[in-house]
Amino acid sequence: YDVEMKGTRVKGIRLFRKWAAADTVTNIREIQYWINDVNVVASSNGGVVSTNIPDLSGNEINKINDSADPVDGSTFHSSGATGSLGEFIQILFSKSHALIDTQAVVLYSHNFSEHTRLQGYVFQFLNESNETILETDEINPYGLGHVGSEYYVLKGPKYDSASKTSAKTYGMNSIWDGTGNTGGVVTIDL
Repeated sequence: YDVEMKGTRVKGIRLFRKWAAADTVTNIREIQYWINDVNVVASSNGGVVSTNIPDLSGNEINKINDSADPVDGSTFHSSGATGSLGEFIQILFSKSHALIDTQAVVLYSHNFSEHTRLQGYVFQFLNESNETILETDEINPYGLGHVGSEYYVLKGPKYDSASKTSAKTYGMNSIWDGTGNTGGVVTIDL
């Protein structure tokens, strides 16, 4: 990626639908952004989530950063087949952080059989002016071996220093390392 990490500050993360997808429903269990072993996008840490995607009653957008165990049904689900280019889910931090301090960005999709619901999405890292300073490749491109994945981790520069757990509790206190996954893990280095 063509961004100077040292000195660059990040204020938020956006999941942005940049390309068309076969499945136009969006549902996500959790998005996390880890810095110094703290999930800075959690609502309890001041993370503020917004979207332009209509949600299904009972499955509102605030479910994706509420730090509740998503197994209990605490997931975001769009209200139907939307899938429009330009759809986004954005979470802003309570304060900006040095991009170089990023340990990981973690996304838990609904489940591995509905992985196509993430096709066309990229992650965008935002500065304090809400401008994109870094953008990943598509996180679940057609036919590139990510089919069946339910867990995505973008490894940041400080990933190796992060506390990790092998317990699949959706990593509310640390990053789940993927042990025992049944739906596949996709890792992308920043």
